Amino acid sequence: ASAYTGQGVSINGNKVTISAAGTYVVSGTLTNGQLVIDPGSGEVKIALNGMSIKNSGTSPVFIKSGDFVQMYLSPGSVNEVADSKSYTYEDVANEEPDAAIFSKVNLIFSGSGALHVVGNHGDAIASKDGLIINGGVFTVSAADDAIRGKDFLVIHNGEFSIASTGDGLKSSEDEDETRGYVRIEDGTFTISAGDDAIHAETSLTINGGTIRITKSYEGLEGQTVTIKGGDISVGCRDDGINGAYGSSPGMGGMSGQQSDNNNVYIKITGGTVVVNASGDGVDSNGSVFMTGGTLLVHGPTSNGNGALDYDATFKISGGLFVAVGISGMAQTAGTG
Repeated sequence: ASAYTGQGVSINGNKVTISAAGTYVVSGTLTNGQLVIDPGSGEVKIALNGMSIKNSGTSPVFIKSGDFVQMYLSPGSVNEVADSKSYTYEDVANEEPDAAIFSKVNLIFSGSGALHVVGNHGDAIASKDGLIINGGVFTVSAADDAIRGKDFLVIHNGEFSIASTGDGLKSSEDEDETRGYVRIEDGTFTISAGDDAIHAETSLTINGGTIRITKSYEGLEGQTVTIKGGDISVGCRDDGINGAYGSSPGMGGMSGQQSDNNNVYIKITGGTVVVNASGDGVDSNGSVFMTGGTLLVHGPTSNGNGALDYDATFKISGGLFVAVGISGMAQTAGTG
């Protein structure tokens, strides 16, 4: 990336800055460089067409401003982004940027090309606003979270291979009850996570897709978890599906507030879910509702956990629910 044509671009050494709204095509290799998107306002669309950027001291792709930025993965292209373990922060007080692809504005991915992201420092792909993915082939590994949208994470389609030490897919806003949600409409996912595979601070909704969680501390976690469709399998060291308030500071738990069945619940209306849990298979600090779908739980072998665990009620009016595990903490559906 030593040359450009058109307006709105400047190059200073290995730092490429896009400073105006518009549409751009980026290709080529930077072995130790940075792409900065900083138009101030307006919309920026970037077509990635065989781009490879690595950086040994900061975020390789830093989106500083704009109304929103769309990254279009050009068909047939393979694009790569990787950072290093050590960072020199531009914003020292907030320790930003801190991800291989870091955005301070709403970020959208689209297209059918491939994107390989390695987050050696912390997160791989992170937006401080919302993050929407409409397609593409993603291979993501991270020292912390793999793909995180603070306000929300919405995935309409795509293929995802994710390996993370922290959470796999995440929305982390915990101060606004209208945000902090994750919604998956479709796509194919293989997730290996050191903490939660899919984590929402408020609501987690899965409407479709094929999700294979091969490793996690907890599989699916949110204040509310709603599964309307999809083919889902969960392997976890603790709870398979967890509905609870708030985030605990430790790994894999949500706790700290009193729950009730109106604000905390797990709801299954469709799809097929298979859980293999060392902890609770299905754990709600409020209620569990099931009106359709299939939920199969291979539960724990320790008496301190149960295949089904809820605080308020379990109402089932349709679908198939099978739970197998140790009987020490076992619960069944309510009498209604």
